[in-house]
Amino acid sequence: MYPTLLLASVAAALLSACGGGLPTPGSTPAPSQAPTPAPSPSPAPLTAAGVWLAPAYGYALQISPTAQGYRWARFDYTSQGCLLSETQQLAASELAQRLQIDPAQRLAQYREAGQVYSTGIEFAPASALPTQCSEAQRRRSVDEAGYRADPNADLQLIWHTFAEHYHDFHLSQTDWRALRPAANALAASAGDAEVFAAACTLTSVLQDGHVSIFHGEDSCTTTRKPMLSDLLAEEYASQQQWTPPFSSSQQAALQDYVSQGIQQRKALPALRYAHAGTAGAAANQQLQWFITAQGYGYLAIHQLSGFSAQDTLASDVEALEAGLAQALQQLGQTKGLIIDLRYNPGGYDETALRVMRRLLPAAQTLFSKQARLGEARTALRPVRLSPAESSYRQPIAALISNSTFSAGEILALSLRSRPRTVLIGEASGGALSDTLVKRTSGKVNFSLSNEFYYSPQGEWFEARGVPVSIPAALPSSADLAQQHDPGMVAALAWLRQQ
Repeated sequence: MYPTLLLASVAAALLSACGGGLPTPGSTPAPSQAPTPAPSPSPAPLTAAGVWLAPAYGYALQISPTAQGYRWARFDYTSQGCLLSETQQLAASELAQRLQIDPAQRLAQYREAGQVYSTGIEFAPASALPTQCSEAQRRRSVDEAGYRADPNADLQLIWHTFAEHYHDFHLSQTDWRALRPAANALAASAGDAEVFAAACTLTSVLQDGHVSIFHGEDSCTTTRKPMLSDLLAEEYASQQQWTPPFSSSQQAALQDYVSQGIQQRKALPALRYAHAGTAGAAANQQLQWFITAQGYGYLAIHQLSGFSAQDTLASDVEALEAGLAQALQQLGQTKGLIIDLRYNPGGYDETALRVMRRLLPAAQTLFSKQARLGEARTALRPVRLSPAESSYRQPIAALISNSTFSAGEILALSLRSRPRTVLIGEASGGALSDTLVKRTSGKVNFSLSNEFYYSPQGEWFEARGVPVSIPAALPSSADLAQQHDPGMVAALAWLRQQ
């Protein structure tokens, strides 16, 4: 779930138009009859032009007709302020694809090109922008005329956004109100670098892998669980007897060690178990597969984005669908399948669901979603999926780990509900919510979690991760030397029992 508006996907509160029925003026109904109500005025037909609000996300859209099509303006707002975050010129066809109107429910759903199965943000029509977003009251950003740097105002904006939208401070036992003074402690002369550093410190207590601060090429994120990259870096630093802060040369060496260690672990299953001539890869090498000598299939999905050279969901979907068709054509006749998500850091919900369509034996509800809305929540929206025309229906053993993250966890959560399927390894990373992306008036951007994902049984796995039924550790350095993969051993043993 990458930090973009395109990937946040849960319902906002819906606004409905209600009409009252009154007797026609001057008429008196017969005593034995109920008053006949006058027809309710029909609500104005919904058109894309106008103002749309998604209060659970603090997003406002203002869409205005122009000679070339439409001007799309997106605002980020809290109760305390508002910023213009995005403006674009769209053709009518682009607007219709992006904002899909449902006249019956009086709402519009934001969808990115290529987004079909995952839920979009729902916007309700409004008569005007929030007052704080008016030209007279909103703050100007660094790319607008009239901008004035105010580091403490930017830090306060971050604090208020979390206060109003972050899904649950209890996960980290954080008293967010007590941290407000720290969001007003910068010198007036401070720049974006100081805002970035202060925001990193402010949000690190949440230990949420979907809480990130961005400034240029720099970013900071603190996860709840140590990911494989963290463990490998600690391992190498200990071997070299290095202690932080690391020099640039030490950082480069640590990065090389981590990268090599992850690649060795990704390559281990094929090195140890692939039957000659059965290995394949597709979708920018993010899909890799083989068949074992005993007739079981293996499909690694290394991430849920980056399937194509273009950085768009539509191009990724096209490449993924082609790659899955190629893989499952070869794996379709196997006795059982291992899906390896252990090193999957995430991507798009949409691509996770497109993988799931190829694995479902029958239509089913995979999970439900809702978002925080002030002190309440939006309506719970179930995500139900039907299988693809040709789908894999044999038993599946899915491998996950602490490093299975974000959309990788959504796929794991979905697989958990599939019949004849088991999760093996370690509980996932525990960051299922999509990222809600915001900006400051300067050049610091940030993301946070504002959604709740539930299993069909109503279980919430945020922070603790999607659980496994059969524990199995990731391969250690000693395991690599012996070509031993505990997860593969457990998966093959389970498949043989089916």
